[in-house]
Amino acid sequence: MMIMLEGLSLSVAPPPTKAPMDLRQTQQRAIESALQVNGGNISATARQLGISRTTLYKKKYGRG
Repeated sequence: MMIMLEGLSLSVAPPPTKAPMDLRQTQQRAIESALQVNGGNISATARQLGISRTTLYKKKYGRG
């Protein structure tokens, strides 16, 4: 059996321009965005993100 390829087009997706963000980068962006929305208020930001203030501090300052 022979398959003819005339008239068919092949499309290949281009390679991604940059690597996807890792989890820590994603968390940092979410924290910074939430802090901005909450005017820098740590308590309100932690509530919005559903985490404790302690966890927020650890994640923001790199110990969590």
